[in-house]
Amino acid sequence: MHILKRSSAVLGAAVAVLVVSASPAFAGTGTINPASPIPVISAITNNTASETIPLTVSWSGLSTGGAPFILACKKSITDPTYDYLSDCAFITEYAGNPSDNAGGSGSVTSFEVLHGKASGKKWGFYTASEAPSVPTTGGFTAYTSGFIRITKDSEDNTIDQFEIPFTLKDAAVANPTTPEAPIAVLLPVGAALAAGGYLLLQRRRGQAAA
Repeated sequence: MHILKRSSAVLGAAVAVLVVSASPAFAGTGTINPASPIPVISAITNNTASETIPLTVSWSGLSTGGAPFILACKKSITDPTYDYLSDCAFITEYAGNPSDNAGGSGSVTSFEVLHGKASGKKWGFYTASEAPSVPTTGGFTAYTSGFIRITKDSEDNTIDQFEIPFTLKDAAVANPTTPEAPIAVLLPVGAALAAGGYLLLQRRRGQAAA
């Protein structure tokens, strides 16, 4: 009886250790430039088009060495249903070199975040004003927020990973300006006005003298 109780206790402790060991460790911090909300390049209100927006991604806190992998994902790594194969846009994936992560930190300027439809998937990233206009045909979903996920060695590494939340914003619209007339046009116009004023003055003087 005592042996059975002790065995059960040992088994329970072993299961607890396994559960703790299987829990992902979210280490590291990072920044993106431009910062969130990221301005898009052009407006997209359909579920077929897409564009990519260049980003500088910087990070620290990963373990030393190992090639970094950077992905834009629609779901957080803290979500128990997260699956990088279905939740991330591979069209903009950055697969780096170990030299990019020297000392567990680094920065890359060649990452691009997705705006619009993710290739081969029924979802995409849109601004808050675009999303309501994107058709939902075929089960398509327009997300207005996402996560820049950074890990190392491989995409399925759930130990050395962390994420940076992001949203997109509409492209800035330039203020309309009044076009300036070329000086070559203004000079003849000014001369004509001056000549007309002179003739009118002479005419009035002539009428007064009469």
